[in-house]
Amino acid sequence: MIKVGDEVVCIDDVFDPRSIEIIANRPKKDVIYTIREIRYYPRTGKMGVLLVEITNEHNVKDPV
Repeated sequence: MIKVGDEVVCIDDVFDPRSIEIIANRPKKDVIYTIREIRYYPRTGKMGVLLVEITNEHNVKDPV
């Protein structure tokens, strides 16, 4: 199970076109990142992670 502080490697940097429109800075394949937060997105029923090395503007669809 992953947790905050774990290092992870991006293995796939192909994103849905909708994600590309709203997420300016995205992970790059084969780069190591550190998890800073793990989130559940109830609207989609999916989990996601925020990374120390990547920041983006707040998205109005994100939970606050």
